[in-house]
Amino acid sequence: MAAALGNAAGEPLSSTTVPRRGQLVLGVTLDAATAQWDTGAVGGVQGMQVRLDGALIAGVPTAMDGPGVGGSYAVSVAVGGLAVGAHTIEVREYGMDSRERPRSALLNFVVR
Repeated sequence: MAAALGNAAGEPLSSTTVPRRGQLVLGVTLDAATAQWDTGAVGGVQGMQVRLDGALIAGVPTAMDGPGVGGSYAVSVAVGGLAVGAHTIEVREYGMDSRERPRSALLNFVVR
């Protein structure tokens, strides 16, 4: 899994400090093929969750008709309602085996 924050146009941020207006775009790539190195088979991706400062803000199921194999997603995050200061976005990727812990990525940014 890969996750990155971008500006409203989806371009990479030049700084992790952002103004208190507008939006960020969270780009997420889920890649089930990574499990192939360990198991010899492509593991499915059940979905992903996005949390902002611990609160769930988005959930995307990718296995509605069977195991998903990942893909690229863009999630818009409004900045205007956030308090000035540091914030954390956590992205969790859930595999098809519910006994496994989700993979996660943490992204930090500061609203000024």
